[in-house]
Amino acid sequence: GRGGDGPAWGVLEFIERFVRARWYWPTEMGGRSILKQTDLVVDPVWLEDAPVTRERLIWPWSSRRVKDVQDLWPHQARLRMGNSWPIGVRVHTPRWEDEQDYRKERPEIYELREDGTRNWHTLCYGHPRTLETHLENVALYVEGKPSRLPIGGGTITVSPADGIVDCHCEHCRRLWDEDAGVWGRASRVMATFVDNLARELKRRWPDRDLNVIFLAYRNYTEPPEGFGFPDNVTVQICGMPSMAMYRSPAIRAEEQRILDGWIEISGRRVKTWHYLGWPVMWTKAPYQYPHVLKEYYTHNRDKVVGTFINGRHDHWPARHVSLYCWFKLMWDPDFDVDAAVDGYCRRMFGAAADTMRELVGMQITGWEDSEWLC
Repeated sequence: GRGGDGPAWGVLEFIERFVRARWYWPTEMGGRSILKQTDLVVDPVWLEDAPVTRERLIWPWSSRRVKDVQDLWPHQARLRMGNSWPIGVRVHTPRWEDEQDYRKERPEIYELREDGTRNWHTLCYGHPRTLETHLENVALYVEGKPSRLPIGGGTITVSPADGIVDCHCEHCRRLWDEDAGVWGRASRVMATFVDNLARELKRRWPDRDLNVIFLAYRNYTEPPEGFGFPDNVTVQICGMPSMAMYRSPAIRAEEQRILDGWIEISGRRVKTWHYLGWPVMWTKAPYQYPHVLKEYYTHNRDKVVGTFINGRHDHWPARHVSLYCWFKLMWDPDFDVDAAVDGYCRRMFGAAADTMRELVGMQITGWEDSEWLC
């Protein structure tokens, strides 16, 4: 993998398969399990393996405890957190609110509020000058000069500031779609910009490997009709409901429609961005959803090339069963989550294994199988 991860994954496979170690939560908190063995005998064996989901990332990399901050990177790395996909997003960039010459000489590249003032924190993605400014900065990058676009490995991110896109200039309003609903009113604005940028990159620098990654988020999450991106665009879809909410058939179907729509527009596998933030932020009660995760990655094994999990600083204590399965399923959607839960209860709780299996089962079925009235 990128960054030399391949040997590490091989070592971890050996430790898990033959030493029979597991890491359910951070080792220093007692989350490592190693079954006692009197001998370690490994018969001749040939193993080959590779992750189905090439990007498997989670944030944050630390957990706030009462008196200190716990580093989660080693634990999450043992679950094969990693990334071998070369196209990565740099979220909510570029940030040009402090570019005083831009503000003075080309204010039209910033979002126009309904009252006629400029929102310096968000760009206007409908005005031609915004595209021109992006391309000027790409040209500087190509020439090896300082650029105001954060371009990594030839990839240009299109990801507005963290909020809704709501520009009232004539260019954006022509593309505005009020009927598209809360997740799609600005989708045509953003898709038009992405399409134009990607095509200009190919036209102006045909010999350079320049790519666009677009983060579909907030009111530009919906895939708009009538688009077909060139082959240098990757879409990363922000699942606005928490992944836990995919236990609802209606939410799951809606999110699948969005994912399939962007695949049709881009003509390639997509990346996903999933939240742990809600409803966990409203309850400390543990609930688990391993079968929701398995269904998602089994169904989308040929559609999703990477996942970023947007967590919280306290997600491992209450969600470790689901998170353990989540990482395993990103590597291999055929992973047996029921066997994993059984093994977890047997390994971690000894004589209380049956009781804990019943308790964890209640946490799973209570969430996955309940019917809600809203």
